[in-house]
Amino acid sequence: SSCRKKISLCYPVVEAATGVLTLMVYKHFQYYEKAFFIIGVYFIFLCSLIVITGIDLRYFIIPDVISLPGIVIGILFSFLLPEIQGKASHLQGLLASFLSAATGGGILLLIALIGTLIFRKEAMGMGDIKLVAMFGAFMGIKLTLLSIFLASLVGSLGGGLLMAAGKAKMQSRIPFGPYLATGAVISLFYGEKLLSLYVHFITGGL
Repeated sequence: SSCRKKISLCYPVVEAATGVLTLMVYKHFQYYEKAFFIIGVYFIFLCSLIVITGIDLRYFIIPDVISLPGIVIGILFSFLLPEIQGKASHLQGLLASFLSAATGGGILLLIALIGTLIFRKEAMGMGDIKLVAMFGAFMGIKLTLLSIFLASLVGSLGGGLLMAAGKAKMQSRIPFGPYLATGAVISLFYGEKLLSLYVHFITGGL
């Protein structure tokens, strides 16, 4: 109150995002069995996404100190609460989380390698790949794959708007972490509905 310096817009944005996502995770999971613990798990997950988004936007890096422990924590929680992976036993939850982390990270790694070959420069950082592995550890493979798709869609739209506004060029470096985080948030809360709508659409409503 006495330094007379302006407060960075980052602080109220982060605080507002944390409040909104906390309310959303409570509303979404409040009626689940073991709701208290599941809400706690996804509160930790969402807070890590907020931190990662802020860091990637400012420094163009997703720190291993968040994503790598996040993978381990997600696998541990999936063992203790197999319900978050849609499994009945602790062993099934553990295996589902581990395989989802490996598969999600592996798919994004493959995409990164293909992009590097096509564009002849690094198409994606390893931080993004580890982040997606963390998604798999917490959310399972279906929602992780949906997160990648939504991140690519939102990223394409966002990049297009930035170029249209003259804020970026084709060669500009744009952090992908915030788009991945956006895809994960949408998938966590609305993924099952979106997948059901997709299945309904391709089957012609049968």
